[in-house]
Amino acid sequence: MGDRCQQFPSFVESSWSVETDLLAELGRATTAYHEATPDRLEIAREEYERVLIKFKSRYTHLSGPDEQE
Repeated sequence: MGDRCQQFPSFVESSWSVETDLLAELGRATTAYHEATPDRLEIAREEYERVLIKFKSRYTHLSGPDEQE
């Protein structure tokens, strides 16, 4: 049985890496927001919203027209 990565074009592999990195960033921002002290809450919220917007725009960009209906 061959390596599964060999079945996918390189743009899919790089997209996977970008998605993994973005999910990790979103996870860190979510954790920071939920664990923020009251004096850091607003900064953590702004960072979380920034990453969430980035994630949503990336997801919309990657999804095809059939998935957006």
